[in-house]
Amino acid sequence: MPNILNKNINEVKTILNDYGFELIDISDGVNVIDQFPKPGDTIYSNQKVFILTNGNNTYLPDFKNWTRKDIINYWNMSKIPIVIDGFGVVYEQSLSPNTIVDTNTEITVKLHEINYVEEKTETQETTTEDIEDTENE
Repeated sequence: MPNILNKNINEVKTILNDYGFELIDISDGVNVIDQFPKPGDTIYSNQKVFILTNGNNTYLPDFKNWTRKDIINYWNMSKIPIVIDGFGVVYEQSLSPNTIVDTNTEITVKLHEINYVEEKTETQETTTEDIEDTENE
């Protein structure tokens, strides 16, 4: 992760877009005063990068489809108390996105598991038989 501390938010947006990261700006300032992941940390494509700027207001993001890990990273950076109900991804939050919040505002998020439906193909159904037939030839 590049070091973006003390950089202007517009410069940070350019840097992170070049890397393909999703920027989560926690406050409404113009200069970055904290970041997660930290400089030098390993980061993966499409990972959320949380920044705290020198602003006075903290706006609640839309948590829809965020993972438990994303919520915990947001909480660690913002210090906004969050009650997490469930596992999986967020499908509901107690306050609307873009609401101004502070460390006295408690937020509840509800998560649910993602169900993946695996379709069987003809090959998957007959793989074992195909192997046995090939060995007997």
